[in-house]
Amino acid sequence: MRSPHSREGENKMIYYGDRIFPVCPFNRQVVIAVLEAFLFGCWKIACPNKIICIFTIYKISQTISLLPNRKMHWRGSFGNHAGLLANVATAADDQVPLKIMLRHKCPDGDRVEFNVQVGHVDVASACSSSNRILCSTSHVRHYMSPGVTRTLVTTGKLRAAFFEPPGDGPFPGVVDVFGSAGGLMESRAAQLASRGFAAIAVAYLNYQDIPNDGFIDFDYFREAVHYLLNHEKVLKSGVGCVGVSKGGDIVLSMATYIPEVRCAISINGCNAVIGVPTKIDSHTTIPAIPFNVDGIINKSDGSIEGRYALHDPAGYPECIVPIEQSDSEFLFLVSLDDKDMDSSYYADCAVNRLREAARKNFVMIKYPDTGHLLEPPYSPHCFSSYHRMMDSNLVWGGELKPHCEAQEHAWAASIDFLRKHLVTSHL
Repeated sequence: MRSPHSREGENKMIYYGDRIFPVCPFNRQVVIAVLEAFLFGCWKIACPNKIICIFTIYKISQTISLLPNRKMHWRGSFGNHAGLLANVATAADDQVPLKIMLRHKCPDGDRVEFNVQVGHVDVASACSSSNRILCSTSHVRHYMSPGVTRTLVTTGKLRAAFFEPPGDGPFPGVVDVFGSAGGLMESRAAQLASRGFAAIAVAYLNYQDIPNDGFIDFDYFREAVHYLLNHEKVLKSGVGCVGVSKGGDIVLSMATYIPEVRCAISINGCNAVIGVPTKIDSHTTIPAIPFNVDGIINKSDGSIEGRYALHDPAGYPECIVPIEQSDSEFLFLVSLDDKDMDSSYYADCAVNRLREAARKNFVMIKYPDTGHLLEPPYSPHCFSSYHRMMDSNLVWGGELKPHCEAQEHAWAASIDFLRKHLVTSHL
């Protein structure tokens, strides 16, 4: 979808691709962007399960510009290469606070409907069928490229979604693990498959019949690795894994204790086990770092910052994942404005541990002004939202523009890293 612009001699039109929107010279108009979405949060809005964004069109000299309502967050310009959904904001904070857009199931993508309406429209009336719509168009963000297939996995104890690229293969395999909010998060695995990886998104908390035993049984993740390696279209030389937040320490453990894991990407994770202990096998269990209640920062809006909510891993060596024992390759992606975890310090500790063991099997990239939720590009930046397991509104951090730019860079770095260690090294 192209950015809106006026063409010479036609300054009363606004263009979205091949669609032409007439602009009245005397009446103010608004563009209503409505996104059907999964909203994971604690407060209700006027239009359930929809993200509403309002822009005002003004006639300025001989050009037409889109300017945001003064209460709206602005996510770059419509022409920003960061993509449409990175540019579409939720409504004002006092109307849609503490929301995060989640895509649990990916086949349909995210459809954004743009309606041009006359006069003042607020969020409460944006969904009204009585509004006068001059014209409309839509934009769809796809997570799965043509030919990618999605299969729900219920083999043994494993609960996951497997995404297979089109073609005969064999494809490099990747295990994708999200954080402690739980559920089955599929968007990143779908996008990995769209780039040639056989990716499996693994649920391990708060999903279907997965037991809550007070610890993580590592055999569960071994099962995910073996599922990939036993698939006829997956390379047998080994797999990669990607994890964010709590998933970060899981993938470090996978790279340490599962020989078939050749590389791991930790995104704003910890160098030690957090939350609940990890039972590696019948002889080894890594305990979790205790919470530091005094480190929690309570904000005036009721949300909390958990950056220092864990005790220093240095004081709990038994909780640290011994990654120096691993021959896998590591990529640490770190946000320097992470308000939820002290991820920069944890990554430094992990890298120092490798250096002390004379290991060079790591890369670390740090991103200034970037928050905890470092997702694939074109995902809307979320500064704060409700966390199901914590039963609180957590601050994730990050500034809009640098966060969106970091997501682009981190995604490209991740793809290059996985290809280098799963594909190039296989040749």
